Amino acid sequence: MSGNSGNPIDRSRQLREQTRTVQSAGQELTDLQTEFSSTLERYKTAHAQLMSTTKNYLKDNAKISDNAILNKNVYVNTIVSNPQSDYLGAYNDPTASVGGVATSNGLTKLTGRNFNFSQCQDAAINNEKRYFALSNVDTAGTGGDCSVGSTYSAVTSSGQNIPKCSTGSDGKYYGGDLANALYSSVGSSINYLGCYLDSASSRSMTTSGPVLSSYPSVYVCGDYNIGPWGVRDFLDKSAKWIWYTRNAQRNAPNNVGSPVTLIGSFNFTGSRYTNASIYGICDNASSVYLNGALVGRIDGGWGGGGRGIRINVVLPPGLNYISVEVQNMGGPAGLLLSILDSSNRSIVNTNSSWKYTQIRASNLIPNRQDYSVAKCGQYAKSNGFQYFGLQGGTVGNSQCYVSNNLANAQKYGSAASTQIGGDNRLYGRSAVNAAYQVQDIGHKEYLGKLGYIDNYGVITQYPNTLYGTTNNVPTILLDISSCSKEIVNVDSNFWSSKTISSTPMTRSTKCGLSKEIQADQASVADLGAQLSELSSELIEVINYLEALDSTVIEQMGINKNYLDNILEKYIAYNRQFSKYNNVDYISYDNILKDSELVASEHNYGYILWSGIAVIVLLLTIQLLKKGSA
Repeated sequence: MSGNSGNPIDRSRQLREQTRTVQSAGQELTDLQTEFSSTLERYKTAHAQLMSTTKNYLKDNAKISDNAILNKNVYVNTIVSNPQSDYLGAYNDPTASVGGVATSNGLTKLTGRNFNFSQCQDAAINNEKRYFALSNVDTAGTGGDCSVGSTYSAVTSSGQNIPKCSTGSDGKYYGGDLANALYSSVGSSINYLGCYLDSASSRSMTTSGPVLSSYPSVYVCGDYNIGPWGVRDFLDKSAKWIWYTRNAQRNAPNNVGSPVTLIGSFNFTGSRYTNASIYGICDNASSVYLNGALVGRIDGGWGGGGRGIRINVVLPPGLNYISVEVQNMGGPAGLLLSILDSSNRSIVNTNSSWKYTQIRASNLIPNRQDYSVAKCGQYAKSNGFQYFGLQGGTVGNSQCYVSNNLANAQKYGSAASTQIGGDNRLYGRSAVNAAYQVQDIGHKEYLGKLGYIDNYGVITQYPNTLYGTTNNVPTILLDISSCSKEIVNVDSNFWSSKTISSTPMTRSTKCGLSKEIQADQASVADLGAQLSELSSELIEVINYLEALDSTVIEQMGINKNYLDNILEKYIAYNRQFSKYNNVDYISYDNILKDSELVASEHNYGYILWSGIAVIVLLLTIQLLKKGSA
C-alpha cells in the first residue's frame, strides 16, 4: 500500500478535523440565522416607519389647497405688495425756498419725473423712507413733485399750511387776503364752488358798491395852489380842487343842510391791510367816508389856515371807495384831498375821475367790509349777479365781490392748499406739501431672494449661483427632481415672517416627500443591504455543507433535501435584497415618487413583497433546524 491514506489512525484524524469544521460551519449557520432574524425584524420596523411617514405626509398634504404657497418656490419681487399710507395734512414745503434740494431737516425732493401718489409712495419705500410728500401738482391733477424723508419732522418742520379759505362761525367758507371763497347763487340755493386766488392789480370779480359810471363827473377848479385859497405847503402837489358845480373857486351855491356826495374809487395794490392817512382841505365843511364807513371830518377852509387835516385809516387791498359829503355856506367852494401812505406818498387824490351824487354817502354802501355769506348772497341776487365771493375776513367783516363770469372769477386758479388728483389722492399745490406716512416700509434687504418653502412653512434659500433673474423674473439654474419648479412672487414681509433654514439649497437637496422620508428611506436601504450580505454568507455556508461527502453528511445527521430547498430559497431572497447594495438615493425616489404626491403601487408592492419573502425565509430556516435535528 502506498501513502498513509489507508491508515486507520490518519483516517480517524481526518474525520475528527472534518467533523470539527462541519460543526463550526453548523454553528456559523446558526449564528447567521439568528443575526438574519434580528436584522429582519429591524427591517420590518424601519419599513413600517417608512410607510407610516409616507402615509401621514400624503394625508397632511391632501389638506393643502392647490393655490397654497407651500411646497413651492417663493421669490421676493417687491418690498411691500400692497402699501398703504396715512395722510398727515398740508404743510409748507421747506424745499421750495432752496431750489428743491435736500434741506438740513432731512427732506429730499426727488427729480427726473412727475410723480403720482403711487409712484411717490413706492419711491419712499425703495429709499427706505417712512414719510413722503406731494407738491406743485400739475393742472391735470395727474402728478407733481415728490419729496421723501425718514422722520415726521422732515415733512412738518416748516409748519402747517394755513388755508386761504376757512370756515366761519356760520359754517360757511370765507377767503383771506387776495382769496375769494366763491359761491354760486341760483334761485334760493347758494353753492360753494371753492377757494380761488385774486389779484390786487386786476380783480377777478367786481366789488360790491355803487356803479360810478351812472353818476356825473365833478368839475376841476384847478391845481392845489390856485386862488382864492393859495395853498403853498400841501403835501400832495398833484391833487386838484374839485366841486360839483362849475367855477366853484369863484362862487358856489349854499347847500347847508343838503350835502352833496363827491365820490372816487381806487385799486389799492398792496397784498395786505396797510396803515394810511386821508389828508385834505374843504371849503367849507365835509364828512369823510372810506368804503361806506365814516372816518372823520375835514372843515375850516380858509378858517383852517390853509393847512391839510389828517385822518388815519387802514386800507384793505383791492378796490376802495372814498366818499366826501360836502357843504358850502356861500361864496367859493372846493375840496382838495389825498390819501397818503406812511411815507407821505400819494396813493390817490382828488381829480377829474371823481363823481358826485345827491345820494348820501351812508346810503351808497360801497364795499363795506361787513359782509357775511348770507348778506353778500342777497346783494348778488338783488343786483342780478350769479356768482359772489367773500374775501379778507370772516362772518360780518368780509368784503363782497360779484360777477356773472365764472371763468373770470376763477382765472387766477385755486387758492386751496391741496387738490384731489385723478387717483382720488390729495396733492399739494405750489409750495405746499401734502404729507403722508407709509404704514409699512418692508425689508428692502430681502428683495430678489429666492427659496423653497416646505410643508411646514420653512424656507430653504437658493444661493445666488443657483438662479438668475431677467426683468425681475427668476430662473432656477439646476434641476432637482423632487423639488417643484413653480415660482410664486411674494413681498419682503412674507419672507421676513418665515423661518429660514440655516442650510441653503444644493444640488443634492431633497424636497417634499423625498425630504420627509429621507432618513427612513436610508434606514430601510441600509438594513436591506445587511440582509443581502447575510443571505450571501448563508448561501456560502450551505454550499459548503452540500459539498461534503455524502457519508459525512449522513454521519452529521444533515438533511440533504432541506439543504437543497433552503439553498434555492436563499438564492431567490438574495437576488431581491442584493438590489440594496447599489442604492442610488436619487433614483430611489422612483420607489416613493412624490411629484404628484401619489404612491406607486408597483414600487410599494416591491417593498411589501420583499418583507413577505423574508418572513417566508425565516420560517424555512426554522424547518431546516427541525430537519437537521
